[in-house]
Amino acid sequence: MNVSVDARNGVKLLLGLSAALLAWRFWVVQQLGITLYIDEAQYWTWAQHLDWGYFSKPPGIAGLIALSTSLFGDGILGVKALAMLCYPLAAAACWAIAHRLYDARTAFWSALAVLTLPMFSWLGLFVSTDALLTLFWALALLAYLRALDSDAWADWLLLGVVCGLGLLSKYTMAAWLGAAFLHLIAFHRTRLSSAKPWAAAALALLILAPNIYWNFTHDFPTLRHTADITVNKKAGGGFAALGEFWAAQWISFGPILGSVFFILLAQVKKSWRDERSRLLLWFTLPLWAIVSAQAMKSSANANWAAPAFAPAAIAVVAWLLQREKKRLLIAALGLNILLVAVVYHWQNLLVAVNVENPAKNEPLHPRQRLGRTGQTTQTGHPGLPWHRAHRRQPHPARAHALRTARHQASRRQLEPKRRCQRSL
Repeated sequence: MNVSVDARNGVKLLLGLSAALLAWRFWVVQQLGITLYIDEAQYWTWAQHLDWGYFSKPPGIAGLIALSTSLFGDGILGVKALAMLCYPLAAAACWAIAHRLYDARTAFWSALAVLTLPMFSWLGLFVSTDALLTLFWALALLAYLRALDSDAWADWLLLGVVCGLGLLSKYTMAAWLGAAFLHLIAFHRTRLSSAKPWAAAALALLILAPNIYWNFTHDFPTLRHTADITVNKKAGGGFAALGEFWAAQWISFGPILGSVFFILLAQVKKSWRDERSRLLLWFTLPLWAIVSAQAMKSSANANWAAPAFAPAAIAVVAWLLQREKKRLLIAALGLNILLVAVVYHWQNLLVAVNVENPAKNEPLHPRQRLGRTGQTTQTGHPGLPWHRAHRRQPHPARAHALRTARHQASRRQLEPKRRCQRSL
């Protein structure tokens, strides 16, 4: 198969594919009857009362949902729209990174790989802090490359803004800042004698400052929550948890691309000699190392290292194209699309092969559960519209808000007991 595109046609094709992919995901959300899971409902309630911080997350996700619902309404797609858009935008940033480091061909296939990664295809159906974090992680790497090339004040300050916004999205962005600082020490130490990178770091902290002040005035709930689910968590861990985490990373990358990435790691000495591969791995491996350590200590969710997939995908695509393995690359992307299609349309596949949905054998069918939940919610909110066909509800987020509020209230009631236990 001979697939080649020039730069201009490649950009047009990527724009068309991105639009088609977004339309597919919008359709899947409605077709599967996907509602807001409890975290999304919690984020939606935060978006109704914007502040500089919240119990478990910085304010970025609330601001994103507030903007999204102001543009598209409070329906399911209105809540999710801008978060879903973050992943195609991250793919666009990866196109620019690969174009700067390599060429137009590598840029095209890198962006296409990022667009079709199973990790981002699954996260792309939901509203999570990983959406903004992945976007700002990729944008920060692009801004960093620009700053290294030009050494212009504007590019360094742009880097500071992007990093600050990334920190307001998820504190994991601090790992990017740490990697950048070590990269400057290792390969561009003379840059640290200039005020520009320090000004970028100061600007990032200045943007984060309102959230730090909010935490200070509220007894640091976000930092304590982050510590509770990472440093203070004792259950699980060990090699079994680490193996589960890396198995999830492999399938989230896709079987072929994930295997090629492991080959690239096995040849890390050779990869390290290539300045471009080394740069991409530098902003990939530290995050995976941190989350792997967390998995060994207790447990780690597959999405905790989601931003690392963006530069890793560029490195894998470049490795394949440099070895003239375009057919293998096309097969890898095709397999990823097939896996995503299976996940998106598993209900239709069960019907096609005449297999009964196992959920129907449960004592209480999901629709019955939704119906009872709707009755409970309507009791407390008689004016709230609710339908048993939950996906047709005009304002689905409100139906979840009551449960989320009760959940937060129970946490606040338990907090004094937890502090007392810690003091003992």
